[in-house]
Amino acid sequence: IVGVVAPSGKAKRVGGGFLLKGRWSFASGSAHADWLACAAVVTEKGQPVMTDAGPLTQMLFIPKKDYRLMDDWYTTGLRGTGSNSFEVNDVFVPDEFTIPGPDLLAPPPERPSRAFGIGYYDFGPFTSAPTTLGIAQDALESFREMAVSKVPLGGKTPLRQSHTVHEKIGYAWSLLLSSRLLIENAASHAIQDGYSGQRLSALIRLSASTTARNAKKIVDIVHTLSGATSVYEGDRLEKCFRDINTAVKHITLAPASIEMVGQFIMEEELLIRR
Repeated sequence: IVGVVAPSGKAKRVGGGFLLKGRWSFASGSAHADWLACAAVVTEKGQPVMTDAGPLTQMLFIPKKDYRLMDDWYTTGLRGTGSNSFEVNDVFVPDEFTIPGPDLLAPPPERPSRAFGIGYYDFGPFTSAPTTLGIAQDALESFREMAVSKVPLGGKTPLRQSHTVHEKIGYAWSLLLSSRLLIENAASHAIQDGYSGQRLSALIRLSASTTARNAKKIVDIVHTLSGATSVYEGDRLEKCFRDINTAVKHITLAPASIEMVGQFIMEEELLIRR
């Protein structure tokens, strides 16, 4: 099961379920999925059903036969994720194959198979932030291999002997290690404390967004140090550069998350979006 949590569709209430229609983007891994999860705004008489928190949303699960994948994943980076868009046109979804949108904010019910006692929106950053760390680590290791033999134009010694390179690579590794500790710390709180409301959500969001920002800094450092080598398509650092600049666009890593945490610190209120 893969899917999209952005409510890009409309779910019309009908007897026994919903009539679903819409188009969703960024369904990573959808080519290998048997089911898709589709977030949609619930409608009645053609109008969104409103609550105190805004339009009511529903998560609806549909089998492969009921959706159409779009061949539109032609991107700067992360091309291997296959995050194509998909369309659904007036498909009936029974109530038992749906979940109210607000339930995704709460932890799953206690049961022997439950892994974590946190809500879906708090779990999401734990899948995206480590991806950026992996890209950053790949960039550092790839640069170290390249720097053994590369001599800059007009130079006499390889990059690995440059004092400037030593300082910048040391700083980059410090960013990698400190970011890893940030994510591990947030994960330990999620495991030990379970669902504890806005304070845990703020910690997770801040850790994930800071990790992504640091990972991008790391790739920028080594991409610059590598010189013209990394401008050629197919070079590992060129790929890392494309991938990190695509990965940090993920909504769970957006700079807006840091703004949310700042608001929480100053006003003691955490909003998903203003």
